[in-house]
Amino acid sequence: MTLTSQNTLERAFRGLECVFQPENTANVDAIVQFELTGEGGVEFFAALRNQAMHLEIGHAPSSKVKMSMPAEDFLAMLDGTLSTTDAFTSGKLKVGGNLIYAMKLATVFKFGAG
Repeated sequence: MTLTSQNTLERAFRGLECVFQPENTANVDAIVQFELTGEGGVEFFAALRNQAMHLEIGHAPSSKVKMSMPAEDFLAMLDGTLSTTDAFTSGKLKVGGNLIYAMKLATVFKFGAG
């Protein structure tokens, strides 16, 4: 199947809802920008506040953390076929912004669990 921006977005939103751990967001108030590149590339963000997540298409006016990676690899992380550690150490996943909040995301999003 050809990866389009629309099906990447649908799969990403569904996948993030599955891996989101609201019980681990008690002290998290942040906007996370996702920049998925390559085939099916798309930009969206997750606003995390009050143990809830709101997903929106586009570029956030301000974000504490930015995650950038190829769309195909992000979807592989969501389905558990690519670990976040492997994605990061191989250079596929680039993280920017506030690194303290970025480290908190490991408990907010349980990649590979959905």
